[in-house]
Amino acid sequence: MATITKYKIKSGKELWRCVYPSSIDPLTKKVKRTTKRGFKTKAECQKFLNAKLSEIDNHGYSSNENLRYKDVYQYFLESYKNTVKESTLNRVEGLFKHHIIPSLGKYEIKKITAPMCQEAVNQWAKKLSSFKMVKYYANLVFKEAIRLKIIYENPMDLIIMPKKKSNVGDEKLTNF
Repeated sequence: MATITKYKIKSGKELWRCVYPSSIDPLTKKVKRTTKRGFKTKAECQKFLNAKLSEIDNHGYSSNENLRYKDVYQYFLESYKNTVKESTLNRVEGLFKHHIIPSLGKYEIKKITAPMCQEAVNQWAKKLSSFKMVKYYANLVFKEAIRLKIIYENPMDLIIMPKKKSNVGDEKLTNF
């Protein structure tokens, strides 16, 4: 059950907060509740609450609240390594180690946006001749996050691929 209440801060100002179900505890199977405060109006609070409840209705409760990109990469790697030869696996692990994880690994996967992905791809395009391959593998981790129901939209789907300039000195991906 979601609720909206008014509260006062030390200065005497009145603000609004809402309490809503946000996830299910994996051990007790009970619904966890989250409080969001600091709304200036009841309408603003209601709008936020409606959006959260709609998200839960559409996608269910989230059980992986704060997973980072590199954590989801580990899930991806566990399933991916059973589908390719060892030499391919070594090459892909090198791409992640040297290019993808340094760009995206530290961020919570739910908070990675299309502009963040665009910036990463732009940087890869400046340094690498095969930046499209790096983008492809980075995208696979987002697909894994969707499969695991951690995120519901892939921010890599929204980027614009840069065109590679031929006169730039390219670093080869094989030089690890």
